[in-house]
Amino acid sequence: MIEKNAIAKIKSNRPGSFVNEHFAGREQTYQLNTHRTMYLHVQELRVCHEMGLVCNGLACKGDCVFSAGSARSGLLPAASLCVRGHATLEGGSISVIGAPGTQSREFSIGFNALDEEIRAQRQTLARKQGTTARYTHVTLGYIHRQSDIGNDGWFVECELASDTLQAISSAVSSGTLRAMTLGLALPEAYSDDWSRPSALTDWFLRPNPKDNRIDAPQMAHGDITRLSFDLASVDLHRPPEEDPEQNEFQDTSPEMMAA
Repeated sequence: MIEKNAIAKIKSNRPGSFVNEHFAGREQTYQLNTHRTMYLHVQELRVCHEMGLVCNGLACKGDCVFSAGSARSGLLPAASLCVRGHATLEGGSISVIGAPGTQSREFSIGFNALDEEIRAQRQTLARKQGTTARYTHVTLGYIHRQSDIGNDGWFVECELASDTLQAISSAVSSGTLRAMTLGLALPEAYSDDWSRPSALTDWFLRPNPKDNRIDAPQMAHGDITRLSFDLASVDLHRPPEEDPEQNEFQDTSPEMMAA
C-alpha cells in the first residue's frame, strides 16, 4: 500500500528517459522500452459477461454493472463477453518509479473484444499504408485503492479480435485450456537497466506526468505480440471392436425370438 498523493522526486526529464531521486538520496535513470517484450503467464481464468463498459476491473467477479447513462435512458445494454483471471510476470518485477512498495510480479488480467469502430479504423489505415492491420490492444496500469475498499494492484486489459476471444472463452468453458502465455510490446514502459538479460528485466511505470503523483501513475499502452495457449490432448484412437455374435440380439427376450 502506498500513501495517497505521494510525489516522486523527478530530477530531470528528457525524451525517452528521466532521473528520479530515491528516498536515500540516490539518483536513478530510467529508460523507455524500445525493443523488449514483457511475457506474462496466465492462470485461473473464468468467463464472465460485462454490462456496457463499466467494470470494477481488478476485483471483477463477473458481476459488473451497466453505466449510469444507460440506467437513465431505461435501456439495458447488451452484455459483452469477457474472460478474466490472473497473470504472473516472467523474470523480473514491475513497480511505479519512486514507489518501491508497489513492486510485484502479479496482475489481474482481462480479455475483451476489440471495439468495432477501432477495428474498422485500423483496417482503413492499413489499406492506405499498404500494411497489415493489428487487431489487438493492451493497457497496463496500477490501481491505488483505499484500505476500506481493497488492496493496491496491477492490471492488464487486453482487447482482441472477436474470434480470438471466442476461442479462449470456449477453451476456458470446456476446461481444455492448460496454459497461456502473453507477449506484450509496451513502448511506454521503462526499465532502470536494459543491459541485464531479458529474462531479468525489471519494468516500471512513470509517475503521473501532470504532478508526479505515484498513486496514479501513467498507464502503458501497446500491442500483443504473442498469444499462445495449450489445450488438453484428446484421445482419438478408435475404440476396440466388440464381438458381433456376442452382442447379437442382446436386447431381445427368448419369447420374442420364438414368436
